[in-house]
Amino acid sequence: MTTWEDAVCEARAAEARIRRVVATAGVALPYLATGRSIAYASPTPRIELGSATVADTRRLADLITKGLESEGQRLRPVPAPGSLVTDTRTMDVGKVVGWDSERGALTLAPADGGEPWDTTVYRESTERERLEFRIAVNRHQVQLVTRRR
Repeated sequence: MTTWEDAVCEARAAEARIRRVVATAGVALPYLATGRSIAYASPTPRIELGSATVADTRRLADLITKGLESEGQRLRPVPAPGSLVTDTRTMDVGKVVGWDSERGALTLAPADGGEPWDTTVYRESTERERLEFRIAVNRHQVQLVTRRR
């Protein structure tokens, strides 16, 4: 198990690397900092990248896109937390609650409050799927209230 100190050390090394790489590419990220996220089961170091100019942000995005294309990959946006997506393996709809960039996996929470699951194959949910998800959430909330009485 990685200790907090090891994780922070690893995060600072990654921060230093991204600082060197973007500077070499002619991009300035004036604000780089290692912080702490409590959004996970255990505290996780996070690297905050920010305060770049619009031009530097565009350059960085272009460089990343070109790098992905040169590796035969396409740019695939990560849905925002709270978005509803459909796991195309199971066709289950879930709310995005996490993202593992190393595996390219989303963590999705079901409408019934059950156990979240991970998926690497997903698409944006249709309007009908989003509506059915909201109905299922409401049904689950009504059941919880009814049980408490």
